[in-house]
Amino acid sequence: MGRPTKTIFYFYTRQATFIDKDLAMLREKFRVITCPFPDPEKWKTPLLFLKQIVFLIRNIGSWNQAAAMCQFAGYHSAIPSFWAWITGRPSVIVVGGTDCVSFPSLKYGHFQNPLLAFFTRLSYRLVKTVSAVHSSLFLRDNLYAGEVERKQGILHFMPEVNFVKNEIPNGFDTQWFCPDVPFERRPPLSFISISVSLDDSIRVRLKGIDTVLELAKRMPDARFTLIGTRPEPHITVPSNVELVPYVANARLKEYYNRNRYYLQLSLSEGFPNALCEAMACGCIPIVSAVASMPEIVGDWGTVLPERNPELLEEILRNRLQKSDSEEAAISALVSESIARRYSWERRKLGLWELFDNQT
Repeated sequence: MGRPTKTIFYFYTRQATFIDKDLAMLREKFRVITCPFPDPEKWKTPLLFLKQIVFLIRNIGSWNQAAAMCQFAGYHSAIPSFWAWITGRPSVIVVGGTDCVSFPSLKYGHFQNPLLAFFTRLSYRLVKTVSAVHSSLFLRDNLYAGEVERKQGILHFMPEVNFVKNEIPNGFDTQWFCPDVPFERRPPLSFISISVSLDDSIRVRLKGIDTVLELAKRMPDARFTLIGTRPEPHITVPSNVELVPYVANARLKEYYNRNRYYLQLSLSEGFPNALCEAMACGCIPIVSAVASMPEIVGDWGTVLPERNPELLEEILRNRLQKSDSEEAAISALVSESIARRYSWERRKLGLWELFDNQT
């Protein structure tokens, strides 16, 4: 493709698989220089601001062809956005979820934390373009979360901002995440979900793991697998729930292929990677009616309209009346839908176009 002509200063808070994927996509066409801003103890935050300033000064020779890209908004996006604003260079914030919401009851979301909200708001005021993995991150009516906290999205909290809105869904390697085990050979009544630590009661509720555990109690004839957590002495886990500690992303497809159904019952999401990976592997999805998830599952999965374990059990019992052959056909459509709608190539081309159009 030749020598890259544009430089991207890439700012992020923590290493993650989705960040590695985006960096790989961008580096196929652009020169990318990274500057991490790891979540610190609060007293270290000014030192990380200084680190960003030093980073920009050291790369002053690339300023005339550079754009700033921040993965999420927050403390780390303020200085890059300000730099781009005063120099007239392009700037992009890629938002994913927590930087677009406020759930005071759970102490979750950038907009419920006064200091973090200040830097988040400043970033959105200064940045040129905000790229969301789904349009619901700009504005949504989240009935699943209840009446008090139903209104969410950047434009709900900041209706005055005038950044350019961009939407690029996540992309997935469906050559890797694919059905290796036929649906009929997977255990009946087998459910899987990516979990959080059970000692974090706020995130357990946020990610709907409490609802999964309640469902497991109501369906003792089913088998549930929670990936990414360990037993906690103070929490009773039903005997039909298997807790699996952290699993590297490369091994997740092995677990997806052992199960027929994937559960994602969160109160808040952006565009869940695990949901799409599981669907690509042929797991039929059961999700809450939140953000992008009803759109992702389409007509093939099950959407829970309200946070109600009794209703969830009723819906699933009805679904499980389908024959294996019927569900196997749906499983194949579920997998194909991810490859068709949310491919790696589609996101890559979207990111390339985003920066090609930045001036």
